[in-house]
Parts: sequence; structure tokens; C-alpha cells
Amino acid sequence: MSTILQDMMGMLKRNGTVTPKSDNYITVARYPNPQERLKPQPKLQTELVTLSQLKTFTDQKLNNISGIGVPAYADDTAAGTAGVQAGSVFQTDGTGAAPLDAAGIIMIKQ
Repeated sequence: MSTILQDMMGMLKRNGTVTPKSDNYITVARYPNPQERLKPQPKLQTELVTLSQLKTFTDQKLNNISGIGVPAYADDTAAGTAGVQAGSVFQTDGTGAAPLDAAGIIMIKQ
């Protein structure tokens, strides 16, 4: 019995590589719970996703951390006044006191 990795390596050796398309499928494997990874033979849940689904997921996550679509405030106090919850990401708008007088500094609300 072979593993997915062995199958993939065999396909690469036989067929070479191709240009990916948005409707191509890839395999995703995950543990059903955090404790499972500690077991000698953990169980994995496997699923298929398309590359377009993966791109959408990645874009959403990057959008939340890259400064694109991240709200801007003078400092932590201003962010809290505006309703930003603790642990949320925001960026400075450049109107705060030094050292927060530069726009675009990514911060986590305390």
C-alpha cells in the first residue's frame, strides 16, 4: 500500500509537471482535534479542495493581516474607542504620538 506522497512523486516522475488550473483539486489533510496529533498513529481527515477555493481562503487570510482592509487608528486607545476588540489587528494612521507617528504599523489591540 502506498502513501499519497509516494503516488504524487510517482506521477511527477512519469508525467512531469503541468500548469495548475483553478478547477484542479488538491488534497487537504487535518487532525480531527488537537490531541490527535500526539498519538503514535494519529487519524487524519482528508478532503479535496479546488485551487480556486484555496486561493479564496488564502486571499481572505492575507487581507486580514497585510494592511489591506485593516482599519487605521492613531493608537491603541483610539482603536479601542472605535470598538476594536482585544486581539484584533489594526494599523496606525500616522496621527499618533512618536513612535506611532508613521502610518501602516500593524498592531494587535491590547
